[in-house]
This record gives sequence, C-alpha cells and structure tokens, in this order.
Amino acid sequence: MNLSLHRSHKMAVNITRPGFDARAFVFDVALGLRLSADLPLELQVDPLSGMLINLVQMDELLQELEQMWGAKSWNSLSVLLEESRKFLVGRVPQEPGAHPLTLYEIALTEKRGFWLKWQVQNAGRFFQGYEEIRELDTKLFRFRSEYLLHEDGWEQQRLKYLKVISTNDLFSEKIFQDNPGLHSLEIENLTTSKKWSFFL
Repeated sequence: MNLSLHRSHKMAVNITRPGFDARAFVFDVALGLRLSADLPLELQVDPLSGMLINLVQMDELLQELEQMWGAKSWNSLSVLLEESRKFLVGRVPQEPGAHPLTLYEIALTEKRGFWLKWQVQNAGRFFQGYEEIRELDTKLFRFRSEYLLHEDGWEQQRLKYLKVISTNDLFSEKIFQDNPGLHSLEIENLTTSKKWSFFL
C-alpha cells in the first residue's frame, strides 16, 4: 500500500543567463512525499496532530528551500531544479519510530501556464510542461503536454503551440510524429470532462 501527499509553497526566483536578460519567476513549488510501500494495513496516527505525516515539518522544509533559493544566484532553471532535488532528498522529515518518508516528486508550476518537474520513477530526468485550451472541430479541449527539459529551447517551446489540426489527430500516432520531443500528453474535453492520457 502507498500513501502519498503533496504540499506546496509559493516562491520567487530570478534566473540570469549569460547573454540574456534576467527573468523573474513565481513558482508554486509542490513536494510529493510517499510513505513506504510495505506499510501495515492499520497505520498509527499521531494523536496530537491527527495526521500520518507532520505537515508542520513539511512547511518548514519548504521554507528552508525558499531560503536556499534566495541565498544563491541562478543562471539555469535545470540547475535550480537539480539543486532543489539534492537539497530536499536529505531533509525529508523522519519521526523516530514513524513510517519512513521518501521524496518522489518536485513540481514548479508558473502562473503563465508552464511547469518544471522531477519524479523519482523517471530516472532523474527533468521535464517541462505546458497547458493550453484550444477549440477543435467546434469542441473545447485542454492540452497538458510534457517534454524533456532542454534549457536552451524551453522558452521557444513554451511559445510554440502543440501541433494539432483536428480531433482525428488526437487519437493517432501522428500527434507524437508531428511534435518531436513530446513525452506525454493529457487531453480533456471540457464539455464532457472526459480525459485521455498518452505516453511515449
């Protein structure tokens, strides 16, 4: 049995890349923590907090991460994400005698419709994702697409719309053929609330 929890905190950072203007970002930084897979069926709840995971410690961890962001100069989003991962892995709160916690996801989501993500099951790879709403064949769809993070091309990719011509493209291999680098895609029909997920 797996139990997972996400906790988020808003953080600001400036990225100053050589040869480029400094860019300001405000991310909603979410940590995904998971309790061990070999848990007993009946878990012990802390009688004082009423929780399996101490949320106060998670909030303190996010505040420590924010302080680390502010103490350094950053010239790369990928370095920011990697250094955040390294910082957090060794600081996941562990209560003596409690069930072990592991960090399995970090997601940095920006208000401008894109995000950066690390997940433990993806062998340490980083992803960049984008969300947009588009009308196809008189229907409204929400697209959430993810690509491997490429620092030199993330800005251009953010501004480039996913290549989709018609609803026929949505359910064929053509959508991956026409969008090199696309790793996964979630499509939601906003009228019916039906969702489809595709992975390369």
